[in-house]
Amino acid sequence: MNSKIAPAAPSQAAGLADASRRTTVRWRIFLILLLLSAINYIDRASLSVALPLISSEFEMTPALEGLMLSAFFWSYALMQIPGGMLLDRFQVRNIVGVATVGWGFFQAIAGGAHSWMTLLATRIGLGVAESPIMPAGAKLNGAWL
Repeated sequence: MNSKIAPAAPSQAAGLADASRRTTVRWRIFLILLLLSAINYIDRASLSVALPLISSEFEMTPALEGLMLSAFFWSYALMQIPGGMLLDRFQVRNIVGVATVGWGFFQAIAGGAHSWMTLLATRIGLGVAESPIMPAGAKLNGAWL
């Protein structure tokens, strides 16, 4: 059998060329994730810098200070796996968008905290909201690179 493959029609060839053209969208998303990660690290450290002033204002004991500092990390660590499962089930950009809005909300209301309990709740909320960011970056890196 002598089979010949017909050359692609000009409109098909143009479509293939457009589909294979490289864009910079991935690099822009990587830069956005890098920026989000940097802000994530700043948010984590912000309380430790301000804690001497906050603890005197809220009359916190050293044990309560330790609880306040660890509240973010416990909620962040415990929500890593559920956050990753959400990323697998839903689109990454939706989860990152919701997480970013949520973490901005908790960081904003932390500024209006009137007691250590309110501040503790905002730290826990901040940990939960920030938890999908690193798994989202890992998922995008794995898929695209």
